[in-house]
Amino acid sequence: MKPARLLTLFLMLCVACIGASVSHAQTEKFPSAPRPTQLVAAKKIFVSIASNFVGSVNDQLYDQIYAALRNLNRFTLVGAPRDADVLAEFTVKDLLYTANVIDPTTHTTLWSATEFQDLASREATIVKNQQAVVDRLVADIARNATPPPA
Repeated sequence: MKPARLLTLFLMLCVACIGASVSHAQTEKFPSAPRPTQLVAAKKIFVSIASNFVGSVNDQLYDQIYAALRNLNRFTLVGAPRDADVLAEFTVKDLLYTANVIDPTTHTTLWSATEFQDLASREATIVKNQQAVVDRLVADIARNATPPPA
């Protein structure tokens, strides 16, 4: 065989082997890691928010987060951090939203996630995109507050 053909054959075999190993890695099931005990056991949650939004936009975001957590029917929302089993701290900077669930006693972050809000120019679309981000973050809190299947 000519060297160019050998090289082509070799490269094709390499690509096939890499593809097979990636395919196998994607189907490999990892065992579920335990969730933080404080988060799974939590009944009461306090919500705080820090954002670079001002006025009614900040109030609207807080209302969206509060409503989404209330609609889970998983936690009782409380008005003071001292009354909560966990703290849900939402921070927003530009289009980057972060949710941290914190143990109020040790101040240890039990879980954290970040989501990006899609860009939009129309106010209705901005509100819709903001709600989608809040819904994803709250769904992540709910999923991580549930023990993994045995």
